[in-house]
Parts: sequence; structure tokens; C-alpha cells
Amino acid sequence: WFSKKSFKFCRFTLKQEEENRRNAKMLYEKMRQHLRRKDQYSKEVEVKQHLELTFQAVEVIVKTERNNLNQCEQTKDLLHKKHMLQEEIAMLRLEIDALKNQHREKEENYFEDIEILKVKNDDLQKAIKLNEESLTKTISHYTGQLNALTAENTMLNSKLENEKESKQRLETEVKSYRSRLATALHDHDQGQTSKSDLELAFQRARDEWLCLWDKMKYDVPNLKDNNEMLSQQLSTVESVFNKLKIKLHRMRDDLREKTLMLERVQRDLSQSECQKQEIEHMYQNEQGKVNTYLGKQECLEERLSQLQSENMLLRQQLGNAQNRAKSKEKTVISIQDQFQQIVRKLQAKYEKQGLMLEKRNKELIKEWNYLKERMYSYENEKAEGEVTIQKEK
Repeated sequence: WFSKKSFKFCRFTLKQEEENRRNAKMLYEKMRQHLRRKDQYSKEVEVKQHLELTFQAVEVIVKTERNNLNQCEQTKDLLHKKHMLQEEIAMLRLEIDALKNQHREKEENYFEDIEILKVKNDDLQKAIKLNEESLTKTISHYTGQLNALTAENTMLNSKLENEKESKQRLETEVKSYRSRLATALHDHDQGQTSKSDLELAFQRARDEWLCLWDKMKYDVPNLKDNNEMLSQQLSTVESVFNKLKIKLHRMRDDLREKTLMLERVQRDLSQSECQKQEIEHMYQNEQGKVNTYLGKQECLEERLSQLQSENMLLRQQLGNAQNRAKSKEKTVISIQDQFQQIVRKLQAKYEKQGLMLEKRNKELIKEWNYLKERMYSYENEKAEGEVTIQKEK
């Protein structure tokens, strides 16, 4: 009975040991998994935290470097804009100088042309004035001569008319005396008037007729001479008058040509004045453009000075950013060193924990082997007990 009871007890104890062994094994597995999860989680959390901190620091540094890079790019853009503005200012200055030179040359040429035209106009005005004065003097001189000759011709014509009238009157008187003489002779033949009266009348008529005849003989050659002389003077005056008339026509033609030349010169002068006004207008426009360009140049110079000041400020900021980048780089290096130290510490810690787990695993294996040996001894004892029980039966 005792052996049976002892066998049952041993069997119960063996089952309990097996259950304890299973429980211990399960507990070992659970503890091992729990420790593994816990260590892995804590390791992951620590690594994650350190990585997040490192990533944040690196992100801040990257943002700073990116801002510095953007500032550098902005500085490069501003320098490029500055260079472009300087080139544009240089081109504008060259264009302004070229326009000034062209305008100066055109102005000098037009001023020279205007001066030449003014000199020609003055010379023509003087020549026309002298020609007008000489023509006026000549016309007045020849007009006086013509008036004198015309008056003399008129006087001679009046004298000639008077002589003609006298001649006609004398001829009329001679005719009347002839008719009277014929009448007297006829009366003498017809009637016997008193001889003495007729003789006296005849003698008186004869004396008058002889006197008139002598006078007519004397006056007719004089009148002929005077008439010829007056005719010669008249022809001379007419020839002189015709010459003066031809000369007057020539002088009028010359005056007309010079007037046309003067009008042409005045027209050229007016055209030159118009061109001068156009040039002045163009000069004013160009001056306005130059003033505009100068205003733009001043604005560009102000912008350039502003850009230079901004450039200096950006250079200072770039230097400060480079210094900060260097300090940040040092900080990153120190952070990387700290991170590597933390990683090394974690690796050492994990290696230590691994060693401890291996040690614990070895202990559990050792305990497992011990329990296994005990189980084997219990099984042997059980077998021996069963053999003994069978023998006792």
C-alpha cells in the first residue's frame, strides 16, 4: 500500500513537476518574448526619439541652409540684375552721347547753312538796294531829261504850230490880197474909177503883199530850219527815250530776276528757319528723351545704390549665415557624435542585455536539464516501482 501510495505520490509529483516545467517553460517564453518586446520597444522608442531629435536638428539645419542658399541665389540674381542694369545704363549713355553728337553735328551744319544763306541774303539785299538806288537815280535823271526834252518838244511843237498858223494866215492874207488885187484889176478893167485911188490902193496892196512875201520868204526858211532842228532834236530825244526805255526794261528784268532770286533765297531762308525750328523741336524731343533717360539713369543709380546696400547687407547676412552654418555644422557633427555615442551605448546596453538574456537562457536551460533529469529519474523510479509492484503481485 505504501509503495502504491508512494507511486501515486510520485506520479502526482511527476505530473506536477511536468506542469511546473511547462508553466516554467511558458513563463520563460512569455518572459523572454515580453523582455524581447519590451527591450525592442524601448530600444525602438529611444532610437526613434533620438532619430526624431536628430532629424529635427538636421531638418532645421537643412531649412537654414536652404534659406541661406535661397539668399545666395537672391544675391546672385541681384548681382545679375545689377550687372544687367549697369550694361543697360552704359548702353543708354552711349546712345545719349551718340544722339548728342548727331544733334550737335546737325545743329552745326544747319547753323552754317543758315549763316551762309543769311550772308547771301544780306549781299542780295545790298545788291538789290544798290541797284534800286542806281535805277532810281538813273530813272530820275533820265526822267528829268525826258521831261525837259518833252517840254522843249512841246514848246517847239507849239512854236511850229504857231509858225504853221502864221504861214497859213500869211497864205490866207496873200490869197486875200491876190483876190483883192484880182478884184481890183477886174474892177479897173470894168469900171473907170479914179485912177489915183486905184493906184494908191494897188500900190498899198502891192506894198503889203511884197512885205508879206518878203516876210514869208524870210520866215519860211527859218521855220524849215527850226522844224528840221526840232525834228532832229525830237528824233534824238525819241532815240534817247527808246534807249532809256530799253534800259529801263532791262533794269526791270534784272530787278525781277534779283527779286525772284531774293524770293528764292527768302524761301530757302524760311525753309532753313522751318528746318531750324524742326531741329529745335527734335532737339527738344531728344532733350526730353535725354531727360527721361537721365531720370531713368538716376532711378537706376538709386536702385543700384539700393541694390549695392542690399548686396552688402546680403553679404553680411551670407557671412553670418555661413558662420551660423559652420556653427550648425559643428553642432551637427557634435549631434552626430552624440548620436553615435548613444548608438554605441545602446549597442553596448543591448549587447549586455543579450549577454544577460543568454546567461538567463543558459540558467533556464540548465534548470530545464535539471528538471529533465529529475523527470527521467522519476520515470525510472516509476518503472522500477511498477516492476516491483508486478513482482509483489
